[in-house]
Amino acid sequence: MDKKHFDSFQQAISFEQLNQRTFLEESRAVLASAPPGRLFIRERSNSQTPYQIVKEKTPSGWSNCSRNLKRDPDTLLALAEKKLAEEMIKICRHNLPILEKTANTYQALDCDSLISSLPKKYGDVLALRKKQQIARHQSAFYHKAPFDPEKHIHETLAGILVRSKSEVIIANALYSYGIPFHYEEQFPYPDENGSFYYPDFTIPLADGCRLIWEHLGMLNDLSYCTHNARKLHTYQKHDFLIGKNLILTQDDSRGNCSSAFIYQVIEKNIVPYFK
Repeated sequence: MDKKHFDSFQQAISFEQLNQRTFLEESRAVLASAPPGRLFIRERSNSQTPYQIVKEKTPSGWSNCSRNLKRDPDTLLALAEKKLAEEMIKICRHNLPILEKTANTYQALDCDSLISSLPKKYGDVLALRKKQQIARHQSAFYHKAPFDPEKHIHETLAGILVRSKSEVIIANALYSYGIPFHYEEQFPYPDENGSFYYPDFTIPLADGCRLIWEHLGMLNDLSYCTHNARKLHTYQKHDFLIGKNLILTQDDSRGNCSSAFIYQVIEKNIVPYFK
């Protein structure tokens, strides 16, 4: 079965259980239709000769009878597939009880849910820790975009200079919510050519993860679109996905950005991480 992305470990376990049951069923079907006996390969000095070995009852007892398969490729392949099916059945029988036990006993770890289950006094102290972690990240050194610093001409409420008026709206909205961010921080993974990208806004989370926000302001420029397509390809390769931890917004056809819409985006996609 194809590999896929999972939102939780439990989903991955369920998927693997289904995988193993499917392999087990398919392997049993192969055995049911397989020819009798087993495959034996006789090694010679410069060649190999395949034989089908079948136990047959004789007047003196059971004995192994062999048949040369050099001219019977169908039986040769069927016996090889039979052996593969036998080994797969062994592995599936070994794995399925382990997977079932894991699925029944695994306890998911969700830090926020765990904190909310503690007495309020602990939650208050841990909330303070969370704010301290975010504040440290906000003030920490980071690798900024090294190109075109002279284009940072628009000042934000956070005292950061950005490239466009739309980015001013986003930066000011994040600042008004008390949400920390780094502007044009280097994405840690390069693309296939070794080039690094610098997302417009990187938002640190208390669990060490991050959100990325890209605002697309020049979609009428084909080269700009091509560059951003490569950027999104790199993000996806490293599990930054739209609707999960990657936010995309854009200017309208007149090059404007709606403040009301930006606030909606923050309310829906970012604020829940900071409650």
